[in-house]
Amino acid sequence: MTVDWSGNKIVVLGKPAPQEIHYVANGYHRIVQGSGFKEVILDFSDVLGAFETFILPIVCAARYYRKVLNVDTILVPPADEKLAALFHNANWQHLIDPDRYAESTFSGIQHLPAMVFDEERDPETAVDRIIDMILSSFDGLEHQMLKATQWAIGEIVGNVSDHAQSPIGGLIQASTFSGSKVVEFVVADYGIGIAASLGELDHRLAIERAIQEGVTRNKITNQGNGLFGTYQLAIQSGGRIQIHSHRASLNATANDVRYFDNKAFFHGTVVSCRIDCSVEDILSKALVFSNRVHDPAFDYIEKKFETGVDSEFVFKMSDEAYSVTSRRAAAPVRQKVLNLLKMDPSARLVVDFADVHVVTSSFADEVFGKLFFEIGPMNFMRRIQFDNIDSTVQGLIDRAIMQRSSVGLSDE
Repeated sequence: MTVDWSGNKIVVLGKPAPQEIHYVANGYHRIVQGSGFKEVILDFSDVLGAFETFILPIVCAARYYRKVLNVDTILVPPADEKLAALFHNANWQHLIDPDRYAESTFSGIQHLPAMVFDEERDPETAVDRIIDMILSSFDGLEHQMLKATQWAIGEIVGNVSDHAQSPIGGLIQASTFSGSKVVEFVVADYGIGIAASLGELDHRLAIERAIQEGVTRNKITNQGNGLFGTYQLAIQSGGRIQIHSHRASLNATANDVRYFDNKAFFHGTVVSCRIDCSVEDILSKALVFSNRVHDPAFDYIEKKFETGVDSEFVFKMSDEAYSVTSRRAAAPVRQKVLNLLKMDPSARLVVDFADVHVVTSSFADEVFGKLFFEIGPMNFMRRIQFDNIDSTVQGLIDRAIMQRSSVGLSDE
């Protein structure tokens, strides 16, 4: 075991497994309810590795004890510099100990820091940020897969808002992985758990029921197929899903499904899901309810980019680029444009430059120079239209296209 406690200190050592969150929760309970301390020291100084599935539940516990019981958590970050940077960038240290640590300003392309969603912070915003990250990260993304992934994330987040009765709301964090089209998201809360939500006394049986089709769609609980569909999406895409809720856990892949009874008690639910977004026709494979394929309506693409005009997207540059001054900022913009063009091969993309009065040559080349070369001159002229563009910006883009056409993609 890598978790221990004495006095008012919980010490986490080595590389804790996700199931060991139950021991952290037990430590909080004994320190506060058992011994009456009003301050908990959470010591990660000797940790050698940490993952969202272990840390987000701890964040939930710290936020619960602060908000509900007025108990502060003092975080001792890892001694290892890289791990300490991770705790900051992932926003873990701020969420655990907001009085001593500032909020993360990390803006990486493939990782989103932990976000809170509750009555004040709309969960839809968190879901949209993850879908935007996926759209910016993966090449050749199918619209069906994006819709299915958005549906799954939205369902798990919605379960927290609708059923968990978590006094601190929920937490979500997500990452995409280089060299693949894999996305992983983790959602955690400090609510009543799956068993209580289903009116089930057996915690392990409750998880088994929750991932079965239609079991949760009944007059008593009035819940849908969110966990079942998410489970199917993870498994059918070759990914995995883990669930930890109160006294039981599930760890499932396409080849192995295991349930665990946990000796210690965690007051809440954690869902970790890994989906491979390279699988084609995923809706007909995974999101099938009552023998009918479920096609989610009004997804992120429709909401964000469609205009109501047939086969037209509007891409507002001031919203889509966090900066217009570097190749690093330009690469996800070009990837997003390519995915939009692929999702509707007949669509015209209107790039709106309102409020953008200057771009760098490197930004213009990375987005439009490479795009012109990749999709070809005829396609570019037929499918890309500029709107509200400054003459200086237009000149930089024209020059980038001419230079890129002469050197190809290999020359930066």
